[in-house]
Amino acid sequence: MGSTAGILGAVVAGSLLMSYGLAMAARRLGLVDAGNHRTVHGTPTPRIGGVAVMLAFIAGCVAVGATGPPGSPSPWMLALVAGSFVIGAVGLIDDLRGLPPAPRILVQVIVALMFVVVSGGVRLPHLPGPGAGRLMAAGLGVGAVCWIVGVTNAVNLIDGLDGLAIGTVMPILGGIALVAWRAGRPVEAIVATV
Repeated sequence: MGSTAGILGAVVAGSLLMSYGLAMAARRLGLVDAGNHRTVHGTPTPRIGGVAVMLAFIAGCVAVGATGPPGSPSPWMLALVAGSFVIGAVGLIDDLRGLPPAPRILVQVIVALMFVVVSGGVRLPHLPGPGAGRLMAAGLGVGAVCWIVGVTNAVNLIDGLDGLAIGTVMPILGGIALVAWRAGRPVEAIVATV
């Protein structure tokens, strides 16, 4: 548990330092949002704060994978880190240059599909009837991809106030971490906390 607390402390410290450094760099480079009809901030706000969140999350996942149980990092952890990097890179390009919705959603669907497949898909071994489990699992797999893409875009769209996206996601992930911990899934709980 001590190493877990150390990892989480390092992630928080790293995220704060990266956020501060990226905010200063964004102001110097002119990578700021002056505001528009969707925003409420009156002063130019750095656009690249998500990079600090993404890097801290990936670093935390790598640290959890590196110090986790034997045989780690697991394939789903690697898929999560790789997918997070790709989605974060697309988000950064969108912040800096603006991307139409179609290529962003296409990348999100591909990443979500890869994550669902690499993490073992959705398994329902106890359903009765021939093929019923496979059919339901396929339907749930499609549902999982839609859910991942939907949540990604929901978070992306709540950017009208500086810090709103992360302030919304933090308590949700706290709840997921608590449920995972109580379900005996400590790695998932730690990843949600990270």
